[in-house]
Amino acid sequence: MKKFLCMFSLLLLCAYGGRINAQTESTSSATITFFRTPASLLPGHFSVSATKYVRFAKGNLQYLASQNLWRFAENQWTVIGNEAGNTVAVSRNTQSDWIDLFGWGTSGCSTCGVTNYQPWTTSATSAQYGPTISAGTSWTPSNTNFDWGVYNFNDGPNEGYNTLSKADWEYILKTRVSAATLYGAGKLFGVNGIFILPDTWDWSNVSSQVTAAAFEWTSSALDYSHNIIPSNSAGEALWEAMETKGAVFLPCTGLRNAGTAEIVTQLTALRYWTSTAASTSSSTYRAYALYLDKDINKDTWTVVSETSRAAGCAVRLVQVFGE
Repeated sequence: MKKFLCMFSLLLLCAYGGRINAQTESTSSATITFFRTPASLLPGHFSVSATKYVRFAKGNLQYLASQNLWRFAENQWTVIGNEAGNTVAVSRNTQSDWIDLFGWGTSGCSTCGVTNYQPWTTSATSAQYGPTISAGTSWTPSNTNFDWGVYNFNDGPNEGYNTLSKADWEYILKTRVSAATLYGAGKLFGVNGIFILPDTWDWSNVSSQVTAAAFEWTSSALDYSHNIIPSNSAGEALWEAMETKGAVFLPCTGLRNAGTAEIVTQLTALRYWTSTAASTSSSTYRAYALYLDKDINKDTWTVVSETSRAAGCAVRLVQVFGE
């Protein structure tokens, strides 16, 4: 029976060409794991305008080149970092290790008119990452196939994922009501990153878990020595309660150097792609990324920063709700 289920699961993967579908969201080389779509979308509401809000995917985007397969990381704190396959230098188009650092707009769309569209590409030529749009412009309905969510999550109940724009991130972290009280850098189970809380967050809803874990919240913290959730039973209970109420954690994934797959540096850096282009001068095409790096940016929070399109950054997808 077990053998039959595994073969049936593999047939499903072939039938859907490696895309995530209503039945299969996660796999590994050893086993097939089934998730339902609602489990992939966290419950918290995060305003991106006066009339719209987003809900985040449950983990960072990952890609397996050997099977042309996309998935969300199983946990919000999961990162690949300076390990294979972010650091595989050869045969990246067929490698059997998951990737979670991508060049800008590398959704896999082969008809989008750019050279570097493959999720695994490490070309240093930043002008070959698309789309070719003016600085400050975000992906629009005419070119959204560059968006990992739009291009790869387009079937049935999975339809509707996309990448946040520069303006979206600025609204979440600067503009929404009580924005400054709803984020803070810290550490989750030993992983550096940033906590972002939903619009209607109320600490009293998790007060008993906070007390048991001896947790103290420092809003707007830019230092990973604050907001520490330990990897023990009390910390696990606290995070489970927070995640159930909609809390988001973006882990520091590091930065894959432009043009190479051998090195991931700045492991304390938090770099997540937006859908918004930055400078488009000669060969130095750039895009905006959500940015926090304590090695460089000692005392200030830069919500978005210009980054080479050829650099490898993380991706966390969302779904948009409202008008």
